[in-house]
Amino acid sequence: MKKLILTAPMLMTALILFAQPAKKPPVPAPPLLKTSIDSVSYILGESTAYNMKSQNFGELKVNYPIFNKGLTDYRSNKTPILDQGMCNQVLTNYYQLKAAGKPFVSKMPVKPVKSMLKSTIDSLSYALGQSTGTMFSQQGFAEFPLVLSLYNKGMKDILGNKKPLLGDEVANSTIN
Repeated sequence: MKKLILTAPMLMTALILFAQPAKKPPVPAPPLLKTSIDSVSYILGESTAYNMKSQNFGELKVNYPIFNKGLTDYRSNKTPILDQGMCNQVLTNYYQLKAAGKPFVSKMPVKPVKSMLKSTIDSLSYALGQSTGTMFSQQGFAEFPLVLSLYNKGMKDILGNKKPLLGDEVANSTIN
């Protein structure tokens, strides 16, 4: 039987090959996020809020039930309360007033058939929901079984400048 003699270079090579950094254990999801669908719903809400902030909607007090109606109407191909032209008009009006430093007041009348939309914020919330539905379709999330309560929590956390439930690394690996 031959004796194995380790030289200094061989020992160094062995140490380099076998001394791999320990992998970090996966960060457990907060108890609120029990499934990957829950986590992705929350992350999509965060993403929407970051997008809203980048487009100067960050300080907007979103009417979440109306926003959700716009989003779900679009995703389920229901007849919308506001057609695409009216949504575009509301969003354009918001941008113009914001750029002029004026408060948002919609110029479009709210007709009785649109009784759910009682204020300009309702109209804008609905338009943002529909716009988000369009974005989801373009990004391949049209059929994703979104959990609206967690989606809204993600939006509220980011718009409220709270710490997100998931760090960037966990969020990115979850989406991937």
